[in-house]
Amino acid sequence: NLCSNFTSSKISSLKKMPKVFFFDNGLRNFFSSTFDEISLEKEKGILAENFVFSQLIKFNAWQLNEFGKVQFWRSPSGNEIDFIFSYQKNIIPIEVKLSQPLGRGAEEFLKRLNPDRIFIVTKDRLEIQKKGNVYYMYIPLSIFGLGLV
Repeated sequence: NLCSNFTSSKISSLKKMPKVFFFDNGLRNFFSSTFDEISLEKEKGILAENFVFSQLIKFNAWQLNEFGKVQFWRSPSGNEIDFIFSYQKNIIPIEVKLSQPLGRGAEEFLKRLNPDRIFIVTKDRLEIQKKGNVYYMYIPLSIFGLGLV
């Protein structure tokens, strides 16, 4: 499935290269020949992103009747937010960070678009912090998967 770039212009979004995600990580592993533990360990972040994407698509289809949108954001300097879930006037950035801290992409996006919250999908952290006007909602991957569908 393709994930388009989040921009203020629909034409600009169409011009930019989309990301490709699989609903089935097993199929993804087959095409990338990822079968052994060492390969899977190296790609756990990519697999987690695929999982989060599929959960967001399912939530959008089952709960919102396809009225929401799942996209990603990339700045001209290359900073990125893994997913932007938008529904009506709500814009929710979602980062998948199993091991490393939030990057510059999150900071840049928060400054530019000023959302009131950001979800950070983690390996095992469950916490809510408020920094300025933004709620940082840390959710373990296992709970994220349970909570949407």
